[in-house]
Amino acid sequence: MNWAILATGTIAAKFADTVNGMKGKDRLAACGSRSREKAEAFGKKYGIPRAYGSYEELLRDEKVDAVYVATPNNMHYENCMACLEAGKHVLCEKPFTTNVKDGERLFAAAEERGLFIMEAFWIRHLPALKKMQELINQGGISQVGFARCDFGFVAVGAW
Repeated sequence: MNWAILATGTIAAKFADTVNGMKGKDRLAACGSRSREKAEAFGKKYGIPRAYGSYEELLRDEKVDAVYVATPNNMHYENCMACLEAGKHVLCEKPFTTNVKDGERLFAAAEERGLFIMEAFWIRHLPALKKMQELINQGGISQVGFARCDFGFVAVGAW
């Protein structure tokens, strides 16, 4: 699958590193920023062949199958909808939207167009969480009334 990255900040860099380290057919095909200079610098650093100075320009790239949306939280709905309207599959960074109605609109738009859309909530796939679910389902942990787990990382250079 040919991926594009919408925005070029810290979380976009983590996604670029991840895709570049994957084995298989997924590859980074394009990136877009609000300035051509930032897009070109990001593209050069991560070996991305096409860099665009606007999100609209990136979404016109017919060789892009899916877009990773890494823009600020308050822009997720607008950017995801633009991706769907351009016929692109979408993986959106957390939070998916800032309200339920916008999330419902995005899912409806994706379904209407036969496209995939998902929030990048990778924590649910961590081995520790899967093990906890397994223990609960097998009765190794009795009825759970409350659980609180904290997981995070230091975003060096994010601010």
